[in-house]
Amino acid sequence: EEKDNFLQQISKMEAETKEIMTRHKQEVSALEERASSKEKLISALNSKLVAAEEVIENFKKSTAELEAKHCAMQTLVDDRLASIEASQQMNERFKNDKISLEESLKEKTKEIEFLSKENEDIMLAYSNIENLLSDVTKTSDNEKTLLLQQMSKMEAE
Repeated sequence: EEKDNFLQQISKMEAETKEIMTRHKQEVSALEERASSKEKLISALNSKLVAAEEVIENFKKSTAELEAKHCAMQTLVDDRLASIEASQQMNERFKNDKISLEESLKEKTKEIEFLSKENEDIMLAYSNIENLLSDVTKTSDNEKTLLLQQMSKMEAE
């Protein structure tokens, strides 16, 4: 009878061990799925980061072009002002040109200010993406460490 009890206890312990192993395997699978999901998220974020970098490069080129146009327009305004001083007969015509060019210059200046603000927003978004990537990487590393610890624990059991 003692032997039967002992065998029943061993059988019960084997069943419990199998149940624990099954549960651990399910947990490992779930963690692997989460890790895979995180890796996919990192990949997607990297793609978005590359796209954001391209947008920033294009923005830099556009800003340089606008600044060059702004300088050219400023030079044009200065030339017109000098002509106004030199020619009293054409004074009224140059005054109208001056007003028109100054309005255009104001519009271009507003465009440059707007693009500068957009550049700041893009740089902030880029920084946020970098922070997100860092957080996701840390989370993924922590989950991998936890998974390895659980696997070592299971092997020890």
